[in-house]
Amino acid sequence: MGVTCELAKRKIMLIKTQKENFYLLAPGIPQVLLLHPILAYLIKLYESGVDLKNWINSFKSNYINFEGKKIKVEKDTIRYYYEYFMFLKEHNYFNSKKTVELEKVRHYRAENIKFYLANTDHISFEVTDSCNMKCVYCGYGELYNGYDKRRGKKLSIKIGKNVIDYIMALKKEYFPFIKTHRKIAVSFYGGEPLLNFSFIKEMVDYVKGIKLPTLSFIFSITTNGTLLDKYMDFLVDNNFLLLISLDGNKENNEYRIFPDHTPSYEIVYNNALRLKNRYPEYFEKFVNFISVIHNKNSPYQVLKYFKETFNKRPIVLGLSGVGIKPEKRKDYEKIKRKTIDTEIKEIPIYYKDIKLSEMPKLKGIEAFIKAYSGCVYDNINSFLYNKDNINYITTGTCNPFEKKVFITVNGKIFPCERIMHKYYCGRIEKEKINLDFQEIADKYNKYYKKMAKLCNNCYNNELCGQCIFQLNLEEKRVRCDNFLNYNDFLEKSSFVISLLEEMPKLYKRIMRNIEIESEI
Repeated sequence: MGVTCELAKRKIMLIKTQKENFYLLAPGIPQVLLLHPILAYLIKLYESGVDLKNWINSFKSNYINFEGKKIKVEKDTIRYYYEYFMFLKEHNYFNSKKTVELEKVRHYRAENIKFYLANTDHISFEVTDSCNMKCVYCGYGELYNGYDKRRGKKLSIKIGKNVIDYIMALKKEYFPFIKTHRKIAVSFYGGEPLLNFSFIKEMVDYVKGIKLPTLSFIFSITTNGTLLDKYMDFLVDNNFLLLISLDGNKENNEYRIFPDHTPSYEIVYNNALRLKNRYPEYFEKFVNFISVIHNKNSPYQVLKYFKETFNKRPIVLGLSGVGIKPEKRKDYEKIKRKTIDTEIKEIPIYYKDIKLSEMPKLKGIEAFIKAYSGCVYDNINSFLYNKDNINYITTGTCNPFEKKVFITVNGKIFPCERIMHKYYCGRIEKEKINLDFQEIADKYNKYYKKMAKLCNNCYNNELCGQCIFQLNLEEKRVRCDNFLNYNDFLEKSSFVISLLEEMPKLYKRIMRNIEIESEI
């Protein structure tokens, strides 16, 4: 029984790469060490319950058999690496996981929620749930659950103005304490937002009339691009940040169709080209594209297309796996791209200016380097203080309203447009904003308490980007697709380090990217 308990503690992060090198990952240090094969062999023996000191004393051979290889070794060499092993053990290198008390680290009070909302710098409106297209993988389409039924509704201008007034009143109340000298984004979302253009036009006029010292406003819109020819002059005149949905060339874009199944590519391409030719300076500064990766395109194809066609670097997203209807799982799997992990190697050298964190898998590699290299610091606290004294947050869930407040066409209030609609934080009823800050705090605290055990048992908790509101929090036992047990995490770590071994310049580019995105 004693041996079993001892073995249970020996979950050491010993990682083998595709080139058959061994590394020790020490999360608590944090550090990743390249190991000599003899040291890796000793760690393996220790993991299996062998008393290393007795084993060394009784060692009489000139060879060890390790991973199918016969390694010549002298006893003095083994003793040297045993001393190295003891140093690592005594200095906590073998602890494979850090304990996180999620429910204690994240505990909200009503005043926290109110302050986050006062400090938000992004107000987003779902101006309509109507759309003139019927994309195969649409998050509000046939594949998915988790959203309110689409009824062709439009958000009223009165509600829009009331939301702006409510948040501006909070900003005035907290003005001495919130971030200043900044721009507040007002964005328009759908459906296809240009189907409710009158709302957009009136809201722009209204917001422009607001005068608050040190604060200014910018406008943004996400559109399928089919109506750009009608409204581009207005968007240009108001310096809209314009994000156009397009998945690449005609073949890449085949899932983006109209209700009668006719393709949309030619219309969107021609509208974007017309905008580029008519307003070249605006196009260069304010316009970008967003592309979803699926089985009819790849990251490389998308990047190549936009570089050559519009001289743009698009935002690239993976197909969402959240809220798939059980009966539509097979349909989802058919269109999901299966080989996205390996396609990092496709990206050619001439994309020197690419934000690597925009690539789905590279973002995970960047997070791995930040967490375990021991040489990346997000802020002054992480630089000055030992990591053991700093509470880090598991899950990728944002503080409520800190980054954004999102209003749906049905008057539901969220911290983000990606959250399942059943987890709304407040409502607008009879054009009145109803937000109970204590109720929101209690709701978040309850969910974090429920997630605490799962997160604490997950070996991926320092790298987690999972929003808890994309999970089924109402189930008795919450399941998370990003949960990794010990073996799963070793496999993930092996993938990352193997890739960096094969493409050593990638590490340098990622580090340069961290500097650029941190504005160092």
